[in-house]
Amino acid sequence: MKKEEILEKLKLPGRQLDRNVLEEIQKQASNYKEDLLAILNREADNPQNPASRMEYNDWIYAMYLLAEIREKKAYRPILKLFTRPGNFLNPLTGDIVLQNLAQILASVAHGEVNPIKEIIQNQNINEYCRAACIETLVIMVEIGELEREELYHYFVELFNLLERSPIFPWTVLAQSAILVFKKSFLKEVKQSFKNQLIDDIYLDMEEVKSYLSNPELSQLALAKKKYGIIIDAVSALEWWINFKESS
Repeated sequence: MKKEEILEKLKLPGRQLDRNVLEEIQKQASNYKEDLLAILNREADNPQNPASRMEYNDWIYAMYLLAEIREKKAYRPILKLFTRPGNFLNPLTGDIVLQNLAQILASVAHGEVNPIKEIIQNQNINEYCRAACIETLVIMVEIGELEREELYHYFVELFNLLERSPIFPWTVLAQSAILVFKKSFLKEVKQSFKNQLIDDIYLDMEEVKSYLSNPELSQLALAKKKYGIIIDAVSALEWWINFKESS
């Protein structure tokens, strides 16, 4: 297929898109980079929320494909897309936040942590996006783009900085602190439970104790949380795209 045909097909929603469309872009990533950035920037600059435009998926494909090639120019538009005020998340974009946003951001940030910290501390931004940004910092440590000691000191600050209300960032902060730093944050985590800041549907003290007593379980939990970058956009997208069978 010609480049123009490929880009036109990117506008198709999941279940109407052939897998080979994305795979063709993967093969020639450098030839499509500017086109993908243009798609992503167009969506970031669109005043209409993506939540009301579920049929337009080209920006989602572009975001994942740019994350795979670790394109730093994608960082700002992705941040802009996911920090819009108000309740902009729908079932699709909400699942992206929970499933892959941390990976995507870590893939394109190249260790630039200040925008991530600003999002985490901004009470006007969606709580699940803020929580994903906490996980982004953990991924940066895992891939060697953030010093472990720097994350430790930031977590010390964050246990004091986060607003004292039961928001999802508390749950992710507590779990991340225990998984990465073990007993170093046990006192803070216990206090967070005592203050009823943590959602015990996602994390309870028994689970915390099991992570501390069983290093293998702790490492398995880190692996399940996908603490890594996007290395294959097509595979990363498979959780929500039911690809059309290639003709």
